[in-house]
Order: sequence, then structure tokens, then C-alpha cells
Amino acid sequence: MRVFQNYHKHTYYTNPIISDSIVSNEDYARRASDLGHGIISVMEHGWCGRYIEGYELAQQYSLKFVQGAELYWVKDRFEKDRSNCHIYVGAMNENGRRALNDIASEACMTGYYYQPRVDLELLTQLPPEDVVVTSACVAGWKYEDADEIMKRLANHFGSNFFLEVQYHNTDLQRELNERVLKLHYSEKIPIIMGCDSHYIVASGGSDRDEYLVSKNIHYPEEDGWCLDYPDGDEAYRRFSKQCVLSHEEILEAMDNTNIFLGVKEYECDCFNKKIKMPNIYPNLTQEEKNNKYKQIIYTAWDKEKTKIPSEQWTKYEQEIDKELTTIFDTNHVDYFLFNHAMIAEGKRLGGVLTPSGRGSAISFYTNKLAGFTDVDRIAAKVHMYPERFMSATRILKTGSLADIDFNVSKQEPFVQAQINILGEGHSYPMLAYGTMKASSAWKMYAKSQSIEFETANIISEQIQKYEKALKHAEEDDRENIDAFDYVDKEFHHIYQKSIEYQGIVDSFSPHPCAYLIYTGDIRREIGLIRIKDKICCCMDGKWAEEYKFLKNDLLIVSVVSIIERAFRYAGVPMMSADELLKICTPDSKVWDVYKNGCTVGINQVEKKGTTHRVMNYQPTNISELCSFVAAIRPGFKSMYKKFEARERFSYGIKSLDDIIQTEEMPNSYILYQEMSMAVLNYAGIPMTECYEIIKNIAKKRIQKVLKYKEQFINGFTSVLRQNEHKTQSEAEKLSNQVWKILEDSSQYSFNACVSGDTYLYGDSSGNTVESYYMSECYHNAKSHDGTMGTIDNQIVRISYSGVRPLYKITTLSGAYLKCTDNHRFPTAFGDNRMLKDISRGDVLLTTEGDEIHYDLVTNIEPCGDGTTYDVEMRDPHHNFIANNGIVTSNSHSYCVSIDSLYGAYLKTFYPLAFYRAYLEVQEERKNKEKMIEARNEAENYFGIRFLPYKFGQDNRIITTDANTNSITNYLTAIKGFGYQVAVALYTASLYKHLSLIDLLAILDIYGVKSSKTIDLAKIDYFSDFGNSVEVSMIIQLFDDFNQGRRRTLDKENTPKWMLDFISDYAVGKTKQGKESKRWTFTNIFGFLNKCENHILKIGINDADFRVKFNNQNDILGYVNIQTNKIEDRKKLIVCDVRALANQKNTEPWGYAIFTQSIGSGKKGRFTIRSNIFQNTPLNKGDVIQVMDDGYYKNQKGFWYLNRYNLIA
Repeated sequence: MRVFQNYHKHTYYTNPIISDSIVSNEDYARRASDLGHGIISVMEHGWCGRYIEGYELAQQYSLKFVQGAELYWVKDRFEKDRSNCHIYVGAMNENGRRALNDIASEACMTGYYYQPRVDLELLTQLPPEDVVVTSACVAGWKYEDADEIMKRLANHFGSNFFLEVQYHNTDLQRELNERVLKLHYSEKIPIIMGCDSHYIVASGGSDRDEYLVSKNIHYPEEDGWCLDYPDGDEAYRRFSKQCVLSHEEILEAMDNTNIFLGVKEYECDCFNKKIKMPNIYPNLTQEEKNNKYKQIIYTAWDKEKTKIPSEQWTKYEQEIDKELTTIFDTNHVDYFLFNHAMIAEGKRLGGVLTPSGRGSAISFYTNKLAGFTDVDRIAAKVHMYPERFMSATRILKTGSLADIDFNVSKQEPFVQAQINILGEGHSYPMLAYGTMKASSAWKMYAKSQSIEFETANIISEQIQKYEKALKHAEEDDRENIDAFDYVDKEFHHIYQKSIEYQGIVDSFSPHPCAYLIYTGDIRREIGLIRIKDKICCCMDGKWAEEYKFLKNDLLIVSVVSIIERAFRYAGVPMMSADELLKICTPDSKVWDVYKNGCTVGINQVEKKGTTHRVMNYQPTNISELCSFVAAIRPGFKSMYKKFEARERFSYGIKSLDDIIQTEEMPNSYILYQEMSMAVLNYAGIPMTECYEIIKNIAKKRIQKVLKYKEQFINGFTSVLRQNEHKTQSEAEKLSNQVWKILEDSSQYSFNACVSGDTYLYGDSSGNTVESYYMSECYHNAKSHDGTMGTIDNQIVRISYSGVRPLYKITTLSGAYLKCTDNHRFPTAFGDNRMLKDISRGDVLLTTEGDEIHYDLVTNIEPCGDGTTYDVEMRDPHHNFIANNGIVTSNSHSYCVSIDSLYGAYLKTFYPLAFYRAYLEVQEERKNKEKMIEARNEAENYFGIRFLPYKFGQDNRIITTDANTNSITNYLTAIKGFGYQVAVALYTASLYKHLSLIDLLAILDIYGVKSSKTIDLAKIDYFSDFGNSVEVSMIIQLFDDFNQGRRRTLDKENTPKWMLDFISDYAVGKTKQGKESKRWTFTNIFGFLNKCENHILKIGINDADFRVKFNNQNDILGYVNIQTNKIEDRKKLIVCDVRALANQKNTEPWGYAIFTQSIGSGKKGRFTIRSNIFQNTPLNKGDVIQVMDDGYYKNQKGFWYLNRYNLIA
């Protein structure tokens, strides 16, 4: 077989630039290895792609790695030239790689015009001896003088420049190959074969076509092209069939690809896993930097200790010294010096950091002194261990970096701070890859499978609801949002099949919070890419983490912005977390926010389900709130009811309970990672090792957790015998029980899965696992009874676990199972092993009838991806693990609970400021639903009035008025209204004594269209100028007369009512004194003002309330009609109607109506008995008049209506 090197290929990392491929770099590496080829090339259209994968795959598959790019080029990048010719550049050594990164980065900065473009100037800056350049595909020859340009490039790059020939049997390619050969012979420029692969095997073309069809893309110039990765013999056959190149020329072109075997290994920090720490004090020794940070911390401590009782100073200073020792021993002082300087500079530039901090960072007290958090972990009522954040043992063992995430209200000040400290070029946003979203993947699948339009549309709408929920969810809640909760069960099996497309890289974007911090040259060493209007580095978070680069996460969290703004609007300084906790005593009104379910905008409890839970639990201190936040996570589900009911819970081991329980939380629920650390430490395991075990628990690394079992059992038993005076057998039993709790937590949701077409033994229904999942109607099946027999058992639950790689394991008796590589099997040795730990020749247990026997594994083979499911059986003979355990960390719960409490405090004591801040943030996020929720809550709980939009208000911003307890909203909260419209209306309101016509003329100057003023008229915005119908007529009149620009009016078309006065503002005769067919205006605005006066005098009735209701609903999304007239207070608009029925009788016994008073604007809820409602049925939008004696409140406090008239 002829051997060549496939340097010209594309993967799905090209899709962010141009949709073109659905295969991965590993697909190419496998193919290269199978064919005996020697390189893995990573190159994409316009950039180098995720080339770190090439470096890793080269090691994995024993290949050489070539970093390249198929760049877009033009003659002059400063011209608006969209020729975007193609050219391939491959780096043959580190100098060439850096030069390639450099010009590709420049293309994104000065050469960007629809695509990043290099030009001849940049190309000829490449060092000729360090790169290989080819003319690429047919798209490299767009210019008429392309031959001359190729000669120029050949002259510059010498023997490292090649004319590329490809084997596509099309007229265009044949013509180009003939042209290339002429140039090859006339100029002695070598030729090279390019595959231009976009998929691996020929059948992959249809998969790519499906992807392109889903994007509504077709590349007609590619018709007839072969874009796979063939073997050498097939490539030769294609050239032969093309009949352009001779036998010798084909061999020359193929052999020349072997030039890439000469690539030298790149040497750069981006390819090694040493820690890259920024050093902002390069002239100081390590000891001097340590002393500098120590001085910073103790200077802050001198100020802080004035707030702490002097008898505690020694304890605090001991903890400070311990933490500093950890920082110094791990050589992390550069990290803390940089972030201390960055945060201080960011705050100086106006940045706001959350007072609570984020994650485990708050478990270092020195982080409070460094300005990273306000939390004092030493004084906190909830235990936090510094080892959770950093331990010298863990960091030195793993070579990991400390990691502090900073929650900020806006990034810009801190981004600028990083630049100010490091200098230009050492801090860039990282990029984040977007794989196909659920909706895109579904559309692609549905289109490719010709699924009926109606079905496809229904599922699309349901998926869009899921994606909307995901979009508006806070980061911590996203893990709990599942698409299958939004897609109807009848469609689950169809939707599942589209999930495999979700792994295709489809886009990239600036990472929402991660910034690369590197003292090296990011542009040349890593490369830059333009994404929309941002220049990002070509590194993603996973790459940075694995290769020990420092990435700073500046996470924009809405709660931070809400807290900061609310304090500012309230006119009070932001209090520290310590000050907040002192104020929020158990008897404080703040806790009523949780008790009463007044939770809009309150961190962690805003979702409806969580609101009901927190109303039941009713926390009264920070420990309870923190525990609640941890307990509502899925992993605590089995214990949650006990927790919510405040049932006492302990392990009956006093010394252990004493460690877990606190004064504010006197229960032994293991809710936090820190609690498990305490239990492990209690058994004698050093605290510095405990967090490693906890991480293994969180990562579900069962085997690593189990290796500590003997150490834990022995240590725990010893402590129990010594402290609790237990017998050896009692102590061992308790030790095993506690270990089981820790062990189970590591196995929770471990997802050992079988394929969907699996049948369960002992089940006579004939259902597959997938069928059971769809029906949710389970039968009994058999379980292994722990000896050599079986037992009837109940299927508890079958859960969908996604499309995953499956393997088929077969035994000597012919038994087989398709499952994931972490599925466990009972072995002849009495243990349970995962498939990936089993080999041919191992002995497993299988069934024959109802008997268990030993069976030899004869084969294990991959069988592609497939839908997988977890099967959970009833205890004690279960195959899958029941849930019980750790979900989140203590320090994380504490952070978000503090943020939650800030919101509750502000809402309780400064509701106007809180709702103003909340509404502003939601308006910026365009979350109209949240704004309406906040509005309803503010009205119902705090009696806040939301004033109707009205001309004269300053609707550029949200404003509040404490005297009237009212809020006016942004005009931009109305869909389609921009800020400039609000500015124009406010500016116009400053003019005095305007007529509506004069106002419209001013608005016209500011570019406000009549479509906007008509909508405003419909919601009574211009009520000072007339009713909604009158105002609409005047606006239409202004429009009809071309905003005052009309100069004539046909007499035939002149309305009769204008004839009385039009002659005062227009002439109807020619210059010769003859009657004209037209009126010619001499004072158009005088005329229009006269028309306005006429319209207002004739007494046109306003629109009825039903029309107003519909107008407001359509334009605002809610109803806010209020006349402020006493006589209208008992006129109610029906905003919603809901039937009330009990479980025994499906017929409604009554109806709940939700109303708003037309007179006062106050909202209410009334119940109407069915017999009364049937006499006068009501619908949404109706207007009723309530009789003076037509309502009453029952003993439970509910308002009832029994006499009312329908008036509109």
C-alpha cells in the first residue's frame, strides 16, 4: 500500500468559522494509525483549531504532530476584499509555529473583514525554512494573476512551497491540476497531494450532508468531490481516473507529503504541564515575595482585629500563620500577590466583588484579609476547613493550582486591572466551544430523517422551552434542568436519537468568565482568534486546567449586581457579611421573606418548587439556611422529608455527632463535603488527605475511595473503643455502617448502564429496558440472591443515561450483555468489577434457569454508541446503587446562602431599592417574565404601586418614590422600544405647553416613528393630550400629512370638517387667481394644530376597558389600568380565571378570579361559587362591577364574590 501524509484535513473545529465537518481529530488519528501514516495534522479554515488535541493524539497513537492552518488570504488585508483565497501553512518547528500564530492573530486584528485574512505582506513575514506552504484547494486561485502570486511565494519559501493537486474528478479540479502542472514545469515548483478531508470514509459524506442541510448550506463547487481520508492505493486510483497526472507525477505528489515527517517537536509552555504562575515582582527573591505577602496580610489584620475580641487574637493569628505556611510551602505566593493587586486595582476602577466570595476560597481566613471575601470562616457558625481550599500535601502531590472564582457585577474593571498589572498581551478572554444545542441537534436529526413537520415542530417548541429555562437559570441550578422534563414522554425515544449530534462542535464564543493570565507571549505562543468583536486567546478552560495555566474566572452573577445596586439606591453603605449576620437574628423580620415565600430575586430559593420547600422549612439562622441550600440538591432526596420536618437525626455516636452537629444545626445529616472530611479525620486520616478522598467521592472514583476503607475501619474502630467504650464487635459494626454512608455517597448516580434493548431475566412481559422507561410501568425481575441462586425482585426505577459508548461482553455459554465500560459484574472471587477491569479469561456469574454458575469471558468488543439506562432494583439485592449522600460543599452553600440573606435583608428593609435593582438587572437580561413576577410580588407583599407609563415621567431609567411607595419602569421594558426613544420622550417633556402635534414634530426630529407613538397611545401614555382614541386619530393625522412635510392636499379628498378652517392655513387658488384643484399650505403646523383642537372638541368616546385590557396585554405583557377615581374602585378587570375542583369530584365547586381594580390599580383574588358563576360566567379580559354588599371574607381569610354585574 502506498503511504502518504494527510496534512490537509478538517474537523468540527472548523465549524465556528465555516460549517464544514462533523468529525473529530481523534477520528483522523485512528485512521492515520490504521493506515500506517506518520502524522496527525491539526488545521482548520482561518485558524489552527484546538491544536492541543494534535499534541496529545500524537503521543497516544505514536504519530508526529503538525500544527497548521488553511488561512484566508487577500492581496491587501486593509482593503475590503472578500476574495478570501485559501493557502495552507504548516509549522515545521517551534519558530515556525510561533510565526504562524503571529500572522493568524494579526489576521484577526487588522485583517478581519467577514473572516480573518492574511495578505502577501504577512505571508512573506513567515520564516521560509520553518514552515511548509501549499497553494491549497481550488479556492487558492481566485485572482487573475494567481500564477504570478504563486511564483512570488515560491521565490520566498523556496523548496518549502508546493503547488497542491487534488484527485476530485471534476472539470474545475482537472483544469486546475493542468494549470498547476504547467507552472510546476515552467518554474520548477514542486507539487504535493492534498486530500482536503472533511470526513474519514466515503459513507461519512452523507452524515456531513445531513449536517449542512440542517444549516441550509450547500457548496455547489464541491459536487463530485471526494472529501474522505483514503488509503494510498485509493488516492492513486482517483488520480489515475482523473487522467491529468502521469504515474510519476502522482507518485511525486504523494511522496512529497512525507516532508511533514521532518517536523521537529514543538517546545513551548503550552505543551507542558508545569505550573505557569504570573510573577508581578520578577526582581524579588522567593523569600522576599513571601515576606511581602505576609506584610500585606498582617497590615490588613491590624485593621481587622479591632473588630474581634482580644482574647481571640492568638487563635486568629495561629490560623493566619498556618495558611501563610501552606501558601509559601506550595510556592503559590505569586498567585496571591497577583490576585491581591488585581482585585485592589479592579475595585479602584469601580468594580464590585460579591461580599460573600465563592466556593472553597472562603475557607481561608487570609483570603478575607486579602480582599477576596468578607466571610470570616473562623467566626462562622458553619464549620469550614482550610484544607478544603488548599493543602500542601495535595498541591505538591498533584501539581495543581489554587483556584479562586470571583463573582463580580461587571467584568470590565477587573479585566482592565489585569492589563494594568501585567501589561498588554498577557491577559485575554479564553474561548468556549459550543456543541450543537438540543434544538439544533433535533432540527438536524428531524430534517435528515424526514420526520413529519407537525411532530418535529411540537418537539422543537418543547426543546426551546427547555433551552429558555437553561438560559435564565443561575449557574448552580443548571445541572438540575433536564430536557426530558420538557419533552413529552411519547416523544422521548425519538428525541434520544438526536442527542448524538449534540457533541458536534458547532460554534465558539468568548468564555463568559475565564481569562488567561500568562507572562509569556500569548499571541505568538498560543494564538489569538476574533470572535465577533472580541479578541480571545485560542485556549479553552480544559486545556488551561490540564496544562497548569492560570485562568481567572470573573463570573458575572446577577445577585452581586442586585445587592450592590440596592444598597446604592437605598443610600446606605454596603455592610459586610459579619455585619449582616449580626443584624439577622432569629427574631428578625428578614426570615419572614422565606417563611412567606416572598422569594423573587432571592438567591437559591427563587424557583417555585424551592419556594414551597423553604416556606415549609422556615430557616431562622444562617446555619439552617446553609443546610437547606445543601439539602435541596438531588443527592439528599432520600433524607429530605425528614430534614424539612426537622426530625432529630444522629448516628448515636456521641463523639461523632459532636463533630458534625453545631449549636444552630443540632442534627447529624451529612450535607457537606466538610462533614465527610470531619468524619474521615475522626478516624485518624490526616485532614490534608481528606479532601483528596472527598474529590474522589465527588468524581465518583469508587476504587480510589475504597482503598481507604481498611484504614478508615481500623481507625474508626479504635477511636470508638477509646472514646465511646464500645466492644470490638460493636465498634467494627458501627465503623462499617459509617463507611457505608461514605461509600454510598461515592456511588450515587454513578450511571453504570445497560443498552436500551436489554431484556431483564425473570420478566415475562417481553419489555426491553427502553420500553419500561417509556411506559414507566414496571414488572418483577430476577436478582442474584448473593449465593448461587436467584430471587424474585422488584424493579424500582429505570433512568435514562444518555447516548454513550457500548461494549458487548460474551461468555463461553453464549450469554452476552451490551453495557457501558463502568457496568459492574459479580465475579467468581466474590467482588463486583467494572467491565473496563475485566479481560478475556475472567470468570463471571451467569444464569442457567434459576441457578447461578461460573462462566468464562470469551470476548469483549466495542459496538458503537447507543441509548443507555440505569436499572435500580429493590434492596437488598439491587444492581444499582440507591442515593444517599454528599452533594455540595459547605463553603459553597455558605457563600450562596450569604448572598441569599443579603437579598432578604434588602427586600425587608429597602423594598423599593431592591425591586428597582432587580428590575434593572432583569431588563438587561431581557427576562420579561421575571419582571412581571417581581412586579406582582412587590404589589402584593409590599403594597408598592407601579405607576402606569405616562408622558412626563423619566422613563429612561427605573425610578422610585418613597413618599408614594411607587416605581416607574424603563420604557425599554416594552418590547421594541430602545433607549433612544426614552431619551427623546424625556427631552420632549421638558418643553412646556406643547400640543400633541408639536410633541410629535419634536419626536419626529429625534427619529421616533409613528409605530411607537401609536403603541404608546394605546396604553394611555399621552392621556394628558386626550383619550386613547383621540390621541391615536391625531397621530394618524400627523402620519397622513407626512409628519408636517406635506405641502398640498387635493380638494376632492379634503374631509368636510376641515373645510371650515383650512383656508386660514392654505390657499386654494393659483398665482393667477384661478381656483386650484389643490390646497397649498402656508402654515401646515398651524393647520394640524387646528385639526387637533377640532378632534378634541367633538367628544369622541375612549376605548372600552376590554380593548384597553387587550392593548396593555399585547404591548406590555401585563395589565395596569387605573383611573385613580373613587367611583371606579369596584370596577374590576378579570386578569385570569381558574376552575377549582377537589380530588373526589372532577366538577368545579367554584372559580378563582384574579382581578385588578380600575380605580386604584390594586390586584386581588376572589372565589366565586359555581352556582353564582354559572349565572354570570367570566372570562379573561371581562370587566365587572362589584355590588356594595357583593363580597365577604370567610373564616380562613379568603375573599368571596356573590354579587357582581358584567359591564364590559
